[in-house]
Amino acid sequence: MTEEVGSREDRYWKYIYSSKLRIKRRVLRMEWLAVRRLSFLLVKERSLDDWCFATSLVVSAAQHG
Repeated sequence: MTEEVGSREDRYWKYIYSSKLRIKRRVLRMEWLAVRRLSFLLVKERSLDDWCFATSLVVSAAQHG
């Protein structure tokens, strides 16, 4: 009986951990997409300052994602 309870607890914690990982990946993906869209908007303006800012945002997002 103790083994059965331990097995249930293991499955429960694995489920929680995998759910947290899925949520983290989803949030990182949304952040990456937002930065990418922002960079495309800034690039359309063709300002050198905006271009540098957009490039640094994309590089930063790539490092974190």
